[in-house]
Amino acid sequence: MQDQDLNSLQLHQIYKAFDAAQETFDAPGKILVLVTKEFYRKAIDFTRENFLTKEPINRSLNVQYTSEYEDHWIATMKHNLSLMIIHKETEDVVAIIRIKVQCKDDKSALTGIQAKPTQQKHLFTSYCSSKADFFGYYGTTQALHFVGLTVSQKYQKQGMASKIVNSALCMIRNLGIKPIYVKTESASIYAQKIFEKAGFEILFEQPFDKWTVDGKQLINNTGVHESRKNYGLKV
Repeated sequence: MQDQDLNSLQLHQIYKAFDAAQETFDAPGKILVLVTKEFYRKAIDFTRENFLTKEPINRSLNVQYTSEYEDHWIATMKHNLSLMIIHKETEDVVAIIRIKVQCKDDKSALTGIQAKPTQQKHLFTSYCSSKADFFGYYGTTQALHFVGLTVSQKYQKQGMASKIVNSALCMIRNLGIKPIYVKTESASIYAQKIFEKAGFEILFEQPFDKWTVDGKQLINNTGVHESRKNYGLKV
């Protein structure tokens, strides 16, 4: 168990840990930023354009933007733990990883969104999370949750996803709390490779072609992406 409640993290702890991550960040022409309030709009617009409708499950189910999604993204960023990579000259967002504190009894952010595609996604993701049993596996009640790892199409295949994941883990290691458990999940074969290379354990894998509701396969046309994996890591 952690020796400190993650919800009680102080800004000075986070900034100190972020400074350590900045020192190890190496991407010429790019800067690593902590997503504080002045970056919310930029982060939201980037997530809406690059993640919401392009992530394999969202694309397959035709998940669309709603104001509830934006509320959820803001709530996540209010933990002051999310990271972005920004191009130094153009100020374009290159990549983002949203990070929040999650407790065992927290409800899914998708629960209150009434659109049918989102309800279908919630059914699927809830099943995967239940099977993964992250909190039971690690015997903890709190974790840091990596949500929505996204790289701009313009900057893909340049190692940006690995850099931001490694920066996030560096920051976490410097928070002064031992141990910290990290949970994440992905339906992208590319993100899965990055998490596995970073040391994450696969807690559960659900192939898309084996997921049916009333005898119908709901998640299809996902290209090279074949399954969703739920992960955990003890830092």
